[in-house]
Formats: sequence, structure tokens, C-alpha cells
Amino acid sequence: MDVTTEISPSEAGTILTVDLEAIVGNWQTLQMVCGDAECGAVVKADAYGLGLNPVVKALYEAGCKTFFVAHPFEGRAVCAIAPLAAIYVLNGMRPNTAPLYADFNLIPCCAPCRRSRISGNIALFQSAERERAGCCLPRSAWRPASTSLALNLMISNMEATCRIFSMCG
Repeated sequence: MDVTTEISPSEAGTILTVDLEAIVGNWQTLQMVCGDAECGAVVKADAYGLGLNPVVKALYEAGCKTFFVAHPFEGRAVCAIAPLAAIYVLNGMRPNTAPLYADFNLIPCCAPCRRSRISGNIALFQSAERERAGCCLPRSAWRPASTSLALNLMISNMEATCRIFSMCG
């Protein structure tokens, strides 16, 4: 018997239909509110259960150039779909992962470990990246980001959030 990932509606009981046009429309509305600031999309946890691949593909095709993920493996998946996008990893950089970040242009932004360890990893990241000629990363990839950025991302006031991103260089 072949086992497939396709499930019939009667087997599933409930079917969730993801409205990608609505997701894109919401992002476009937020981008208009942000003006000149870049409006990104948080797609961690499989785009919050909506499906990372279809959500990232739809947003990238609509013009979204910045994505936030929790872990590097999510960043690799986003990079495969949106190769020119800026991809921020919210959980920061773990020891011995600098080459992975450099290979996929992942940008660590919130570091859960001590600042001294982060600084060392950022230095390794810079070194690994400099060896890859012709590849440019935003300046934010070359300096440790403070955890206050993570807290500021939670601000419900959209204008304040847009100001934060416009300052990120």
C-alpha cells in the first residue's frame, strides 16, 4: 500500500483553506502604512501553521523583501524560495553556526546567549562572509543586535514599529 501525504476531506474531518491573497493584501496594507520603511513578514513556525513555502512564495512575488524566522533551518527554507530577501533569525546565532549564516545570508538579530559569545560568533560570521567575494550583507549582520529590538518588535503601534525598522540600516 502506498502512503501519501494527500488526505481526503472525509478522512481529515476539517479542511483549512489558506487565503494567500488575503495574506498578501494584509502585507501590502502594512507596507503602505510604513511608507519608506521596509515592512517584513514573520514566517517562523511554518508561517504560524499556514505553510512556509506558499506564504513566503506569495509574499516574495508580491514584493516582500524581508523575512523573520526563529531558527536557521527556517531561514534556509526561506532562502530557497526568496534568494534575494533579507532573512533575520530571531533566536540569534548559536556557536559554530557562522558558516551556515554566511552560506544562506542569514542575519542574526536577537541573541539568547552572552554578549561575549555573540561577538565572537559575529566576528567569525564576518570572516566567513568576507571569504565569499561579491556577496553583500546588511550592516546589521556585522554587529550584535540587542534584545531590546525583540521587545520593540512587539509594539502594537505600527508607526513606532516602522520607525524601528527604518533605523536598522
